[in-house]
Amino acid sequence: MGSFSSIPVEIVLYILKGASYKEIVSIAQTSSRFYALVKTDPFLWVNVVGLENLPFPTGYNLATIPFEMLYPLALRACSIARALQQPLILPKRHSLLAPCNTEMLEMRPARIIPGGRWTMFSADQHRTLGLHDTTKAEFFRTNQSSSYHIAFPRGDVQAIGGGIVRHVQRLSRERTENEGPFNAALGTHVPYIIDIFFPITSGEGQAPVFKRPVPVYGLDPMDYTAIKGSVIFAFRAYHYYSANDSLSLLDSDLEIGIKFALHGQTQDLHAISRAEFHPHLPKIILYVNTLNDFEVEPNLQQFTIWVFDIPNFAVLSSMTPHTNIGSIVWVKMAIEITHQYVIPDHWNEDIEELGQVPETYTSIHEFTLPSPRFFHDKVVIALCLTAEDSLVPISLGLVHRGACFTASREEVLYCGEPVEAHQGFMRLAFPNASRSALLHGTFCLPSDVPLKQELYVFKIDQIYGQVVVLRSRSGNLGTMPGFIIQY
Repeated sequence: MGSFSSIPVEIVLYILKGASYKEIVSIAQTSSRFYALVKTDPFLWVNVVGLENLPFPTGYNLATIPFEMLYPLALRACSIARALQQPLILPKRHSLLAPCNTEMLEMRPARIIPGGRWTMFSADQHRTLGLHDTTKAEFFRTNQSSSYHIAFPRGDVQAIGGGIVRHVQRLSRERTENEGPFNAALGTHVPYIIDIFFPITSGEGQAPVFKRPVPVYGLDPMDYTAIKGSVIFAFRAYHYYSANDSLSLLDSDLEIGIKFALHGQTQDLHAISRAEFHPHLPKIILYVNTLNDFEVEPNLQQFTIWVFDIPNFAVLSSMTPHTNIGSIVWVKMAIEITHQYVIPDHWNEDIEELGQVPETYTSIHEFTLPSPRFFHDKVVIALCLTAEDSLVPISLGLVHRGACFTASREEVLYCGEPVEAHQGFMRLAFPNASRSALLHGTFCLPSDVPLKQELYVFKIDQIYGQVVVLRSRSGNLGTMPGFIIQY
């Protein structure tokens, strides 16, 4: 009888079709033949499950990562997963998020760049953007132009592939070019798309490269932005809109934009606190504070999730004449809210007690409610979009007294979840990388940093094995000293 290692390559590829990256790593460690196959055959990786959860280098995604890096990244992902499953999770290294004063009491405003390596911070009275390589404790400043200053952004900082990280920020620049119908006085602030190229390797002194800013005329300079590839959604964060106020959505590659009002809401006023794109579908998820007419229902404010579909920009662009190449052509339309869910204050019968998210569902938001059975505990709820296109709340499990629940988000460092760090440890509950189940862990804090007090746990990144904590003190949350801890 022949051995398994003698099976033809075509049969092996068929057997491994639909395998997870963890299974591929296990197969590679069984023989030199399978190791070589995993390392050299790109067809083996075509149908591997879970590759979107690999710890890609900054600015890269599954579509742009070189094939030869998939196996090393899968190995690292398995190593991180094993570390987070230990009874006591030990830190490997840590770094400040941004420069602090000598007393370690105040930090520059900072933001985490997706990729697990870099952060950005505000410098020189918010007129300069600094970058920090947390793996080497190296700081870089942006090269200044005579016509604009790159400063701290408002809204998303997102990887779009090929080593490029994108954000939108307002720049002050004298403008003389044709700007279309949305003219503004010279010298005023204008939103620009800022792309930063990050090197895929960590060679000595390899600084990120800033691409030439691209103006986006028609957006409000004070807007916050959510980004996915070339699509940008702009809104005024924490500003109360009425039903007739417009939002902005654009595709920078197709140079087509939409000014739209959201239809279908039942509340008189709404303020968008955050927006994000659905990970797989052309949908945008809004986190909204709603407020009805004070004279009719005083003090009735609710936290609500709204979902709406992104229009087909390719079809819209083909139907819209472009008379000025290089400028966004704006059209007006109405967009319907397809889903609404009011976050409840207490447990209700609509919540399904499944313990995990079904494979055909996608969790879009996690929150906690008081447990209906255990007085001091909380229940973690995942709000899911089903295959039938409906919103369903599902119970993932309990967070016991003394533990903290935190979700994985990319936001400005001005919020967090307080947790007591007892004797250098903190007990945390968090969703797994696919946001389908609840994990628990006891994390050991680094011994050489002053964190043995109440902390604000800002973020757990399961993909990169990192926890971001802010050191609690009186004063502004946005300037608390923060640390990124690698486990």
